Amino acid sequence: MNKYNLAQILEAWEAAFGEDMMTEYPGFIQRLTEEQSEKKTIKIEVNAGCVTEVNGLPEGYDYEIIDNDIQEEKEKDEKN
Repeated sequence: MNKYNLAQILEAWEAAFGEDMMTEYPGFIQRLTEEQSEKKTIKIEVNAGCVTEVNGLPEGYDYEIIDNDIQEEKEKDEKN
């Protein structure tokens, strides 16, 4: 299954129907861009210094690195 981005869809629509979707269907375009802006987050956790590699993060996702080692060090420092 092929996936197309919004720019490709707009271009294909104009080629096929001669319409500018941004002008003709602004509510539809707004809805699409709102859904695109709802980013999903992939969380990468570090424990005992281990995460050697992360590849192939999909488009449209944010990522967050959670370094549990740093958190443990902060908690130790706060106790002392």
